[in-house]
Amino acid sequence: MDLEILSSLGLSPVQAKAYKLLIEKGTSTPAKIAELSEENRTNCYMALDRLVSLGLATKEKLAKKTYYKALNPIAIESLLDSKQQKLIQLEQKIKSSMPSLLTFFYSFTEKPGIRLLEGEEGMKKVYLELLNGTDTIYFLRAGQEADTITLDDQFYTKYKTTRAKLGIRTHAYTTKTPSSIAHSQQDSKYNIIRTWIPTELYTAPVEFNITKDKIAIFSFGNEIMTTVIQSPNITKAFRQLLNLISQ
Repeated sequence: MDLEILSSLGLSPVQAKAYKLLIEKGTSTPAKIAELSEENRTNCYMALDRLVSLGLATKEKLAKKTYYKALNPIAIESLLDSKQQKLIQLEQKIKSSMPSLLTFFYSFTEKPGIRLLEGEEGMKKVYLELLNGTDTIYFLRAGQEADTITLDDQFYTKYKTTRAKLGIRTHAYTTKTPSSIAHSQQDSKYNIIRTWIPTELYTAPVEFNITKDKIAIFSFGNEIMTTVIQSPNITKAFRQLLNLISQ
């Protein structure tokens, strides 16, 4: 049995060695495991008890001695499932806490945070991030080139539906293209306030989405690229620029 595999599954080196030795010996005492693994008894006791708590070993006393026995390694799958659930919960906790953490951060500094993501999956990830901790989204949609942009209709419909259910008001600044005219028929359904801008005013295949402290720039060139800028001052400037466009 490769100890590195056990370590990669979350066992410490001492725990991995102890588990391997328990499998080889069937049943053993901490003293024997310490001797074979060349670890001190205290570490072995702790490692063996940890294996019991993880469901990888059993523990019983016979004639005043404590014996440990390895259980089927299929229990490791349950351990992995538990770790995965904890990671999901941690991810959700971090995402829900991020707005307050950023507010605290920006109360002491004006340095923006910048990320760059590639491909359609990165773009979808950022779209969903925009829904966290905001009540208003402004977006400037690409011009004529927008009609050539392919985005998973099912995903985008779900995104707009979720956005509306969260009570987020969306201010759309778009030129009149076949797709934007068609989409405008459902503006009230998706809580969208649309401002039409002259077709010649904006033709780049780039879309801007702006919340109170975040700008997502979606570039639909030969490759899909998404740039995210986190900064209250910069987002305020972009919102003011959109107001100028609409005047």
